[in-house]
Order: sequence, then structure tokens, then C-alpha cells
Amino acid sequence: GYDRIDVDAASRNGIMVTNVPDYCTDEVSDHTIAMILMFARGIVPSGEIARSDTWTLEGLPNLQSLRGRICGLVGLGKIGVAVAAKAQALGMGVLGYSPNVNERALEGTGITPTSLETLFRQSDYISLHAPLNETTHHLINKEALKEMKSTATIINTSRGGMIDEEALIEALNNKTLNGAGLDVLASEGAVTPTRRALVNHPKAVVTAHTAWYSEDARATLQHKTCEQVVMALKGERPYSLVNSIKI
Repeated sequence: GYDRIDVDAASRNGIMVTNVPDYCTDEVSDHTIAMILMFARGIVPSGEIARSDTWTLEGLPNLQSLRGRICGLVGLGKIGVAVAAKAQALGMGVLGYSPNVNERALEGTGITPTSLETLFRQSDYISLHAPLNETTHHLINKEALKEMKSTATIINTSRGGMIDEEALIEALNNKTLNGAGLDVLASEGAVTPTRRALVNHPKAVVTAHTAWYSEDARATLQHKTCEQVVMALKGERPYSLVNSIKI
């Protein structure tokens, strides 16, 4: 993503930076809801019980209905709003936090804007949908985790660096957090002890940065990328230009 590009330097050198912000909104929001449902229904431990041939409730975590539970969204862009609609369809209430929240834009979404602290304290599921930058790096740290319910679950389909993973492992080990559904990790290019600990943790569900993926999403990404390159070569302004540059 362009969160890893020095956009200002690109502008100074006459380089256009564009993105495709809307190619996988459904895929990522679906993946988020799938993660929530896996924890809510105990899919992983239930599958393990089935494979053990015991077929008993013993060993199954305390499961609760999603109806009436609170989904807290950190980041209220296209994906966050899409998650909100799907969570509400399951009977959940939705809190939302964004440092630049536009309450008028949220009208009709059913999202209740709130402070980050209140979202941490009240949410049963906390889902991250913000870009990674200096402000959001390790936004979920030891102090933030202490604010959350011990029954809360964190879902991250955004960027791995938003979570202090050592603090997360500690919270999961100490049972001060119910679980973590992670599609992104700080280390995705190399196997580290922290990555291995999370992938194999009994209270974590980790997927291989696949929330964005579907054949439809990949085709849309490729088409819109090429479309913007053609626009730039023709001297036109790409429709998703993210830096200030003379055309």
C-alpha cells in the first residue's frame, strides 16, 4: 500500500502515486465477519472436539449469541462501514472511532461514533480498519489491552503493525483477552518467534493475508491499476491520485 511510500518525495520528483481503494471492500468485510463468527460459534475448538471423536461440550469455550453484542470499529472508511452493515444484520450494535470522524457522513449507517477509550471498554469485538502510520503504530498496546474486556476479541484485517504482538500474546496467555483473529502480522516475509507463537496460539485464528483475495477482487485491482496508468500516460488525472502533483 502507499502507506509504505514516501508520497512527499514522490511529489517532489514528479512521480504520480495512485491507489485502488475500492477493489476488495466486500472481501475484507466478509473476512472480518467470518472471523467474528468463528469466535462467536467456537468453530475451531468445536472442530477439534469432532476430530477427537468425543462429541461433548467439555472443552468448548462459553459461547454467546452475537445479538446484542458490540462491534467496535477502529477506522470508518469503506471497509469499516461495510463491516458495520453486516454486523448489524447479525443483531450487533456498532461503535466507531476515527480521528477525523464526519458524523454527518455516518448518518444512516447505524454506527455510534465514540472515543477510542470508550470503544475499547465497551466492545465485545474490536476490528481494525485504519492505515498504518505513526499514530496507529502499536495502537493496540499493553495499556489499550488493559482497557478491554477479558471476554473481548480483536480482529485485524488492516496492518500487522497496528498491534504490539508481544503484548497481545501476553494478554492471550494471561486470559485477559478472549481471542485474536489476525489476517495480517508484523512479520509476513519471515518466520519469527512471535509470528510462530501467534500462528500456533490456541486463542488465535491466523490467516495468510488473504482477506483481500477473490478472483473478482484481483481482476478489479488489475483492471483499475492499468486504467490509471493509461490515464497518466495520456496526460489525464488518474481518478485515485493520492499525492499533489501537476498534471
